[in-house]
Parts: sequence; structure tokens; C-alpha cells
Amino acid sequence: NHKDEEDGKTLVEVHSEHNERCRQLLNIEYAQSTIYKFDASLKYLKEFMDKELDRKDIPLKNINEDFIRKYELYLKTEKGCANNSAIKHLKIFKKIIRIALLNDWLHKDPFASIKFRQDEVHVEFLTMNELQTLINKEISIKRLSQIRDVFVFCSFTGLV
Repeated sequence: NHKDEEDGKTLVEVHSEHNERCRQLLNIEYAQSTIYKFDASLKYLKEFMDKELDRKDIPLKNINEDFIRKYELYLKTEKGCANNSAIKHLKIFKKIIRIALLNDWLHKDPFASIKFRQDEVHVEFLTMNELQTLINKEISIKRLSQIRDVFVFCSFTGLV
């Protein structure tokens, strides 16, 4: 393909190939939820390029720190991602860039000077009174009742 010789591999091309490989390893190396995250990240990258750069794809060699910073801003403003969610998508993007670097499709790491800072999350635990209220609650929908029972079981056993 003439395009490949000119511009090399593209971001959407490599990300799509990665997601497809992961899909083939579903329930072997990857859970369905992980595949959803990879697909969502590719979708967000495509939307960002379409909306902000007016293009469908970008050669890997054209990705730089500015592109990454603009994408981070897009995730936080346009997509409404909180810091930790934006970082989750950026880490998936970084994984795609690492694949490109390892395969010599890219020779300079655009993430080299970027450090991720995740916000500390404080998890609130239910009090014994709150848990007792949940245990005593009559739930007429069988499915929701079962979910409640599993949640209560996990709360007492520490299983997550």
C-alpha cells in the first residue's frame, strides 16, 4: 500500500488491530469489561480527531505531546471525564503507543514527558445500621433482591 510507505501506520489502524487481538483472547486473557474499555477509548480518540482535528485518523509519527494534551482536555471537557477516568483512557492510548514503539512503527515516545497523576479516591463504607436497613428492605423484584443478597454476602465476607 502506497499510503503505508508514505506515512507509516496510523493510530486508528494500530488501535483497531490491538482491540481485535484482545477480542480474540476474550475469556482467555481479557474480560469483556476490558474489551469495552478498549473499544470506548478507540471511539473517544476517533471522536476527538473528527471534532477537534477534522480528520478520521492520524499517522503515528504525527502524534506528539500537544496532541495528547489536547486529547486529555477533550476527555475532561467534551466527554465529561473526571481526572481518573481521563487517565484510564490516556493509559490505554499509551499502551497503543508502546506497541507502535516496540514494532518500530514509531521512533519517539510522545508520552515521554507526560506523568499521570490520579486523584486519591476515598471509599465510604456502609455502617452496620445502613447494612441492616438494606438486609431488612423488602424487594419485590427477584433480580434486584438477588443482587442485594450478593452485595450483603460480599460485605460480610470481604469478597469483591
